[in-house]
Amino acid sequence: DSMGIALGLGGDLDGALAHSLEALRIAERLEIPDDIGRAYINISDALTRMGRFLEGADKAREGAALMQRFGHEYTHGYFLLGNACECYLQLGRWDEVEDLVSEVLRSRSERTGIELFAATLRATLRIRRGDFERARQDVEWALRLAPGVSQPQLLAPIRAALAELAISEGRPEEASQAAREGLEIAMDGDAWDAAFLYYLALRSEADQAELTRARRGATPAEIRARADALEESAASMATAVRSGPIPGYGSLCRAEMSRLEGASDPELWSESVRIWQELGCPYEVAYASWRLGEALLTAKPKRRRAEEALRRALDLAARLGAEPLKGEIEGLARRARIDLAPGEAPPRPSDEDRLGLTPRELEVLELVAAGRTNPQIAQELFISAKTAGIHVSHILAKLGVTGRVEAATLAERLGLFGQAGTPPTEPRAER
Repeated sequence: DSMGIALGLGGDLDGALAHSLEALRIAERLEIPDDIGRAYINISDALTRMGRFLEGADKAREGAALMQRFGHEYTHGYFLLGNACECYLQLGRWDEVEDLVSEVLRSRSERTGIELFAATLRATLRIRRGDFERARQDVEWALRLAPGVSQPQLLAPIRAALAELAISEGRPEEASQAAREGLEIAMDGDAWDAAFLYYLALRSEADQAELTRARRGATPAEIRARADALEESAASMATAVRSGPIPGYGSLCRAEMSRLEGASDPELWSESVRIWQELGCPYEVAYASWRLGEALLTAKPKRRRAEEALRRALDLAARLGAEPLKGEIEGLARRARIDLAPGEAPPRPSDEDRLGLTPRELEVLELVAAGRTNPQIAQELFISAKTAGIHVSHILAKLGVTGRVEAATLAERLGLFGQAGTPPTEPRAER
């Protein structure tokens, strides 16, 4: 288990997952609840950092239920619920985050780390929903608890929350300072935290550059120098870790760097939209889509593409209840004289935009609608049966349905794949 932790902190997430799964098997065989809980925490951590958020949440909830049964909810169970919250935050299941965090905080745990973890998660959620006053209270609470905690993976996110709050309230210099303080902590901890903080630091530097250009007509050299150093370090990290959300944050860093330079690059923002769509993270897709629309309007006006990007961004932000981001999107649309009012027929979305499914998920859904089993899907798409099953789980979650038949019926009703016939009640044999 310790080897799994070390590998995870070093960026070898596959190795971390393999060792933690082996640790769980040993702990279960020896019937040691404390080690079972530790293994579940590390398994869910590894899955989360690999971008396998649905699996990470499921493992965390499974482990939390076991810990409650063993009477270990105060040692490991509530940390596992916090891990589930991290996944749900990424997946846009924000009401579940609110419910689980409230459950943890109602427990009146005397373990400082658990309270700090929960307070920071709730602060992040409240920032993204626009409840800045209560978010500030949560951050201040977390800062008061911080001296009693030594783990970098619990301390760095507090600075990230401070940076997000300062960005949202239009204080980019304070945001940059908080992000840099967080990076100093994260260097001894988790690569995920570091990647996220690199992005927040570069975003705040780009915000500062935009403000100074508006006043002086040029980006000050000191901002550019700071950003160059940040971007180089972030690019190195994203190159070293090739899967999960870290490359996603790397794509945001590259795009923010282009914004800082005064020539926001639509292709870089488009690439970021693609990566976060594949990871199934609606908040990041909404943010990158907003910036894509802005870049399309600013760099080389392409109103149709810009309107498509802004509609996608607004739809996701509205569904999430991300009020500050929604306000930014609506403000840009007003300035550009783009009408995003409900009732107007939106442009026809591309395949990857439909229902929030990735191109691969659309391929899998088409085969589900044709009655294929997971092994048959795997054979047709040259993937493993396990991977096919994961894709099916993601599809069901995104469509908000409980089974394959409902998913097939919805696909037919929307006419996604032409005249496919009536969705089957039982899987059909392969043609």
